[in-house]
Amino acid sequence: MTTPMFEQYARLKAKLKDEILFFRMGDFYEMFYEDAQIASKVLGIALTTRSNGKTPVPMAGVPHHSVHAYLKKFIQAGYKVAICEQVEDPKQAKGVVKREIVRILTPGTLLEEELLEEKSSNFLLAIFLHKNTAGLSWLDISTGDFFATDLSASQLFDEVDKIAPKECILPTSFRKEEHRSLRQSLEQILDKNALTYLEDWHFDPTSSKRRLRELLGVKSLKGYGIQGKEVFLSCCGALIEYIESTQPQAKAHIKSIQKLQPSHYMQLDIATQRTLELVRTMRGNSKKFTLLHTIDRTQTPMGNRLLQHWLLHPLVDLSQIQRRQDAVCELFQNGHLCDQLQASLKSVYDVERLCSKISTQNATPRDLVSLRLSLEQLPQIHGILAQTKSCLLRSLYQDFDLLEDVHGLLEKAIHPRPPLHLQDGGVIQAGYHPPLDRLRQLAQQGQQWLQEYQRKEAARTNIPSLKVGFNNVFGYYIEITHAHAHKVPEDYVRKQTLKNAERYITPELKEFETQVLTAREKAIELEVQLFQQIRSEVAQQLRRLQKTAVILATLDCLQSLAKVAQEHRYHPPTLVSEPVLDIQEGRHPVLEQVVEEPFVPNDLKLHPRRRLLILTGPNMAGKSTFIRQVALICILAQMGSFVPAKSARIGVVDKLFTRLGSNDELYRGLSTFMVEMLETAQILNHATSQSLVLLDEVGRGTSTYDGISLAWAISEYVHNQLGCRCLFATHYHELTQLERQLPYAFNNQVAIQEWKDRILFLHKIQDGYANKSYGIHVAKLAGIPPKILHRAKQILKALEDHARLLSPQLSLFEGLFAEDSSSDAGGVEGGAKEPGASLSPLSSVQHQILEELQQLQPDHITPLEALQRIQKWHSALAQRENCPG
Repeated sequence: MTTPMFEQYARLKAKLKDEILFFRMGDFYEMFYEDAQIASKVLGIALTTRSNGKTPVPMAGVPHHSVHAYLKKFIQAGYKVAICEQVEDPKQAKGVVKREIVRILTPGTLLEEELLEEKSSNFLLAIFLHKNTAGLSWLDISTGDFFATDLSASQLFDEVDKIAPKECILPTSFRKEEHRSLRQSLEQILDKNALTYLEDWHFDPTSSKRRLRELLGVKSLKGYGIQGKEVFLSCCGALIEYIESTQPQAKAHIKSIQKLQPSHYMQLDIATQRTLELVRTMRGNSKKFTLLHTIDRTQTPMGNRLLQHWLLHPLVDLSQIQRRQDAVCELFQNGHLCDQLQASLKSVYDVERLCSKISTQNATPRDLVSLRLSLEQLPQIHGILAQTKSCLLRSLYQDFDLLEDVHGLLEKAIHPRPPLHLQDGGVIQAGYHPPLDRLRQLAQQGQQWLQEYQRKEAARTNIPSLKVGFNNVFGYYIEITHAHAHKVPEDYVRKQTLKNAERYITPELKEFETQVLTAREKAIELEVQLFQQIRSEVAQQLRRLQKTAVILATLDCLQSLAKVAQEHRYHPPTLVSEPVLDIQEGRHPVLEQVVEEPFVPNDLKLHPRRRLLILTGPNMAGKSTFIRQVALICILAQMGSFVPAKSARIGVVDKLFTRLGSNDELYRGLSTFMVEMLETAQILNHATSQSLVLLDEVGRGTSTYDGISLAWAISEYVHNQLGCRCLFATHYHELTQLERQLPYAFNNQVAIQEWKDRILFLHKIQDGYANKSYGIHVAKLAGIPPKILHRAKQILKALEDHARLLSPQLSLFEGLFAEDSSSDAGGVEGGAKEPGASLSPLSSVQHQILEELQQLQPDHITPLEALQRIQKWHSALAQRENCPG
C-alpha cells in the first residue's frame, strides 16, 4: 500500500518530463526511484531506501543548506532539475505537508549566483527557420537582457557562436532527418545536452505576438522595431513559453527587447571569432590570453559582460564609433577622473543580477546590503560625470539617477551586517519598526533573566556547576551532574538522563520559556514580513535600478578601455569611410603582453590602388602574427577603443574574414583541406569591397601544384572581383609574381638575417619577397635529429639544382599564370597589368613542348643536352610569335 507522502510524490513527478525531482523533506531534498539512482552516480552520494508501505524505495538526499553545489553538478552533467518545496508550515499541516514544484532549473534558466559564471552571460536561445531566413531570440533571465534578430540562414552558426548560449530551444520538427546537418552543427558549436525541443505550436507567430505584448505590457510592438517580423517573433514566443514553464517569476524583470541589426556591426564569422581568440582560446577554451582578457580592466561583472558584447559586435557607424572613442579619450586624458571612477566602481556589486533576484523574490538580506553598498557609490560617480564634456559621458550624466529613496530605505531598514539566513533574525535595523523592537527587547531581557535564574538556583541548591541550557526537544532545562544528584530540590522534574548528568525542568522555567519563545518566534515572523515588504518596495523601482545598472556597466567599459590605453601606450585611431588601412608601428595586443622580449612593431599601408598584400617569409618569422594583429587592431578601433599602434587610419570594415590555422573541430569528419576550402568559399561568397580578408597559407593542404593553382586563382578573384583589402601570407613564392600581373597587388616579406648556417628572425615587415622558406632551419630549432637534417639538406640541394636547370623555360610560360580572358568580366577595376599577358589557348607548338617536358628525365641527360633542348624550344616559340595571324 502506497503511503500518502509517496502518493503526493507520484502526482508531482507525473507533471514532469525528464527532470530530476528534488523533493523537500525538512532539512533535506530527497530523490526517489530512478532519480535516486542517477543522483547516487552523478553526485557521488549514498543510495539508501525508504519504506513505501511494505516496499523499499531507492532514496538519496542532499542537505538544503548546501543544495547549490549538488545542483551545479547536475546541470553540468546535462540534467534538468525540478525543485519541490514545502509550501506550508509543517507544524500547522494536517496530514501530509503541502508541496509544490516552484521552479525547474535548466542550463539556460539559472538565477542563483552560485550556479552562474560571474563574468559570463547565461543566455537561453530560441531558433526558428523560414525558407532562407533564420530568426533568433535570446534572453539572460539573470539580468533581464532580451535580444532578437533575423538574418540569412548562412549566418546562423556565426551568430550562435557569438551568443554562446547555455541552452538552445528548437522546434520538435528539427529532429527530422532533413535537419540532421543543422542539429550536428549546433551540437558541435554548443553541446548535445544544450539542445531542448518544444512542440512546433509553441513557435506560432500569432500567439507569440500576444505573449510578447503581454510580457512587455504594450498594445503594439512597433516601438521596438519588430512588428511583422514573424521569423523571430516565433522565437520570442517559444522562449517566453519556456520561461513561464520553468521559472514563472522570472518574467518580472525583463527590461525590454532589443532588435540587433547585423548590418549595424562588423560581421565576424565563426572561424574568425575562434581563430582570432577574441573571448576564448582555441586550446583549452580559456579566457586567459584572449583579446578580452588583455583589454579587461572592468571592476564589475556587468561591465565585463558588456565589454565582451562590444568586442563581439564592433560598430560600423562612424558617428557611433567616434562617440565611444571620444569618451575613452576624455577619460584617458583625465587620468585622475578615470582613477576615481575605477575606485568607485570597484565597490559596486552586480546590480543587474541583484535586480533579477529582487524581482523573483529570491534576494537575501545580504543581497539588499550589496545593493545598498552599490548605491552608496552613485553620488561620487555622478560628481565625476559632472566634470566631463564628451557627448556620451554627458548623456550618461543627464540620465543618471541617484536612487536616493531606494538607498535611504535600505540604509534605514536593513542591518549592515545581517545573518546569512533570514530565519536567524537580526535582519531589520533597530528603530525601523517599534513593535519589532519591543518583541526583541522581551527576548533579550529573557537572556538576562536566564543568567539571573541560573545564579539564583545554583545558590539555592548549593550546586555551583548547575547550568541552564536549551535544545529543540525539551526546550529550556536545568542540568546537574550525578555527583550532585542528592541535592536536587523536590520541585525539579526530571526530563532526561545523560551519561554524567540529569536534566530537569521547573514550573517557573517552563512559564518563562513560553513567554520568551513566543516573543522570539513572533519577532522572527515579523522580521520575515518586514523584509518581504521592503524587498517588494525595492522591486517597484526595478526599471530605475536596471537603467542605472546599464549606465554603470557602460562607464565600466569606457574606463577599462582608457586604462588599458594608458598602461600599454595605445593611441586613438582615425576611422574613415574610404577602404584604407594605414597602421604605423602596429603591435599584437595579446602577444606583446606575453612575450618576454620587446615586441617588434610593424607598418601596413593599404588603399584602393594598393589592396592585395602577398606576404612571404620563413616559418616562425611572424607572418601569422602580423596579419592577426591587423585584424585585432581593426576590431579594437571599431569597438571604440584606442589601438596598439603609433597611429592608425582605418576605413570601416563591414565584414572581417580570416582563414588562419585549423578549425577542424568545427567540421568533424572532414579533411583539413576540405575545411580550408569550406572556410575560403565562405569568404569568397560573402565578402564585399568594404571587407577585410586575411588568408594564411591557403592551398597548403593539397599537392603543391594544386595548392599554387588555387591560391593564385583565389588571389585573382579577391583582387578583380571582390576588390577588398586582403592580406595573404604564403610559402608559395610563385605568388610573388602577382605583383607584376595584378595592378593593385604588392609584395612584402618578413626580414631575416643569415649568418653562416643560422638565421635570425627580425620579425620586421619590409618591401620585397622571400625566395626561401628556411624550413630546415626551423626543423633544427624544433630538435629534429642532425642525421635527418643532413639528409634533408642533400635532398633540398638536389631539388634546387633541378629547378635551376628548368628555370630558363619558366619565363616562357609566364602567361599561364595570368587570368583566363574568358573568365567573368565586370569585376572590380584593374585586371592584369600587361594587356598581352592574359592567357590565350595553347598552340600546337606549346602543347608539343609541354609533352616533351613531361617525358624528360633530367637525371639521364647531360647539362649540354638540356641547354640544347631549351634552345630548340626557344627557337620554336620565337618562330610562332613571328608568324603573321
